[in-house]
Amino acid sequence: MQAWLTGVLIPLFLSGQAAQQSAIDITGYDENVMTSVEGDITAAILCDPGTFRLSIRAADGDSLDRSYPRRATVAAEALIQPLPNHGGDMQYRGALTRYFQCGPYSIRLTGGFYNANVEGQLGAYPAFPIVQVFADNRMIAPNDRRQGIAIGACERDNRLAPECPGDWAVRIDIAYDARREKVAVVEQALSTRHLGDDPSVGRQRSERRYEADNALLLWRKRP
Repeated sequence: MQAWLTGVLIPLFLSGQAAQQSAIDITGYDENVMTSVEGDITAAILCDPGTFRLSIRAADGDSLDRSYPRRATVAAEALIQPLPNHGGDMQYRGALTRYFQCGPYSIRLTGGFYNANVEGQLGAYPAFPIVQVFADNRMIAPNDRRQGIAIGACERDNRLAPECPGDWAVRIDIAYDARREKVAVVEQALSTRHLGDDPSVGRQRSERRYEADNALLLWRKRP
């Protein structure tokens, strides 16, 4: 995922047990439905730790899903840090990483953007969260060679902009099947909107489904 970015990038990586120790346990229900700050995307994390369900979505009105008892929101701007140029002016974006915990799931959110140089031609492009989900020290979403999943739907409204990467999702649903001892993942994505597209024509929706073998035995035995 970081291959999309240019310029200065300072990623923070924690894996395995270190990630779990530094994670913020999701409690309460955050009512925030703000979808963006100056175009930046806000992610909503919906958590049901008792049934091992997790949903990560763009924080719109539909993300106020009361079937989940807990909800947290993370704005993309909270995952970005300004970095100085040689003259001391804050010209660049750097990525920050935050961890959240929902039952057995560790959620890693990192800031993503097209161009690190905010004074460049693509500097005004919005930032977005990039997500990875782990369970029992294994990454379960994504489960392929992708380095992460960008939350939201890509807009390509600048002729100079790079092509939108394909690994975006407006919603990621994760549920545990105790009978089969598998974690099921469903990613929902919307097609890219390009410069000049008819605004009356809606985006196409697609799904990606996969499973991870994970018994979650230690979590199931908790009182």
